[in-house]
Amino acid sequence: MGCTPHGGNGDRDFWVFEVKDTTVSVQEQLPATTGISAYPNPARDYVCFEFKSEKGSTADIKIFNNMGVQISNPVLYYSEDKVVWDTRDVNAGVYFYTFGSDYENHSGKIIIE
Repeated sequence: MGCTPHGGNGDRDFWVFEVKDTTVSVQEQLPATTGISAYPNPARDYVCFEFKSEKGSTADIKIFNNMGVQISNPVLYYSEDKVVWDTRDVNAGVYFYTFGSDYENHSGKIIIE
């Protein structure tokens, strides 16, 4: 930080400070991800979770009932960027999901009719 005095005539002085940012950082290149979409919502027979992720990264979807209890064995069908939840044997109501990957986390609400 540099300091240069200006003025000096009278009882008031005026000072100008020059502040320089000297921090050093490295920009980390993260994979392009765009979150997750869950549809249809409200749903009856199935819910599709679509997401974009890098090859080799891991993703996890957990589903909870309206009391916050994780559904023990939801029927999930996986493909590369899509997970389908078979809801035909699920009671109607409000459910919540969490989606976690190597680089991001999302959550949302699903209504089953």
